[in-house]
Amino acid sequence: MTRKPNVILISTDQHRGDCIGPEGRGVKTPNIDKIGASGVRFSKCITPHPMCQPARASILTGKLPYTTGVRDNGRDLDYSFGAQGLAGIFGDAGYDTHFIGKAHLSSHDTFAPTGKPECHKSAKDYDP
Repeated sequence: MTRKPNVILISTDQHRGDCIGPEGRGVKTPNIDKIGASGVRFSKCITPHPMCQPARASILTGKLPYTTGVRDNGRDLDYSFGAQGLAGIFGDAGYDTHFIGKAHLSSHDTFAPTGKPECHKSAKDYDP
């Protein structure tokens, strides 16, 4: 049986697409460059929305902001869209899916502790 590849989607905040080493602007990003050299880098992407919350919701759901209802920052994404979007597609293909980092998909604190040691609200005082 062929082993499925690992899939990592890295999304940064307030980061122009030409601000990584391969774009030739003199920015040194050796770790991102290493990851990109062995994977796929989308160099000609167009965002469905200039604000981060609607754009992230679109990436994760495959739907435009007018469909998700997230048309500006401060609007919550209905998490049922996740089952229909990227996480659902990967889950149906047999992948375990995880979201790590700044989600910024809701306008309020929706952190729900699981009691598991790997679940932290923030990196403050985190020491693995």
